[in-house]
Amino acid sequence: MKSIYFLLAVASFITFSCEESAEKLVTQSGNYSLVITDSIQIDRMLGYSTIVATHPENGNLLLLSNIGPGQNTMVLIISQRGEIVKEFEHLKEGPTSAGSNLISATFFEDGYAIMGVGTIVTYDADFKVKKRLKISLNLGGVIYSNSKHLKVIEKDGRSHFLIAYGAKTEKTIIQAEYYDEYNLLTLVDPESETFESYGAFHEASMYRSGKAFYFIRTLFEPFDGKTKAIASNDTVLYTLDDIGNELSRTNIPFDEYIMFKGYSLGEAGYPEQREMRDVPGEILGLLQVENKDVISYKSGILLDKYLDLVGPNRERYDRNEVNKANPQKVIILKDGELVSDVLSLPEKFIELSVSDSFGNIWATQNVSALDEEPDVVTIYKLKIVPAKSKVQ
Repeated sequence: MKSIYFLLAVASFITFSCEESAEKLVTQSGNYSLVITDSIQIDRMLGYSTIVATHPENGNLLLLSNIGPGQNTMVLIISQRGEIVKEFEHLKEGPTSAGSNLISATFFEDGYAIMGVGTIVTYDADFKVKKRLKISLNLGGVIYSNSKHLKVIEKDGRSHFLIAYGAKTEKTIIQAEYYDEYNLLTLVDPESETFESYGAFHEASMYRSGKAFYFIRTLFEPFDGKTKAIASNDTVLYTLDDIGNELSRTNIPFDEYIMFKGYSLGEAGYPEQREMRDVPGEILGLLQVENKDVISYKSGILLDKYLDLVGPNRERYDRNEVNKANPQKVIILKDGELVSDVLSLPEKFIELSVSDSFGNIWATQNVSALDEEPDVVTIYKLKIVPAKSKVQ
């Protein structure tokens, strides 16, 4: 099954503000707390935008912004003080295009790389095309647009790409062998233009239990020659080496988490998709910050509670009420151990988007949580600090 499913985060960005000039406590528990240390405010509305990468040296932010339905995508480079360093209007077609639907982008060598459906294009510092790589993989899964699914990892003294782009297998998602052969990620050598499987489900994984799972997405973060990775509906955090071998894995210590057990393989699973069942938990984000794993997720909702909320035929369904019943949470791990209690992500954030090499976390604003549409949009900068650093 080849399909494209679009995930768009709301945010638009550009001028600096010291609205949060003093640290404000976001949450306080366990050994660490998470505080807002600053913010950037933007007065140039560009539509749906997503922070997809930070520069490893200067911390500049790379944003993908959809101007409007059917329009081109703006690639924006923003400094940590909010200035526009560079902007590039990515056309849906033409010699500089990576395709009509962009999956991701990142900083690469002295310029940039943009991934579209079936291609990765590298650019110099002025967005002139350097190389075009064709992704010749047999896709069997989901592609997420404007995502963080293109990252750089060092191997053999050179920069390679890690991408989340579906399984490199001839099997289909309704066959058990698909999950035996499933690669969590793909390692791309831009010099030799080769694509190698990177990471796999361990033998006892729920994904190898003889069930079908239709929407697998890998969240991942390279660091120090290794990579942390989680499948979006799993509870296992993998640590992988530079060629994708498993170094260790951790069962994530959630407070509560409703596992999706999968559908039956083959045609027997099709009618099961129409059945009411528990709303499963979901991993929403993974960041590596100063040797700590920051995992954001939703726990899910038990069926009885969900039916009380929306009615037996979903006649009372209200997305805001469902989100309140299944809020986004955050936990912090260090060396595989939980070092925070469960932290509630404030409603004013859509997500914890990216981290930078200075130990900062950048979060996009949830505009829909405001009473009225703002004149500016805010990006928040946060920091993990020891619990004793509580701010009143």
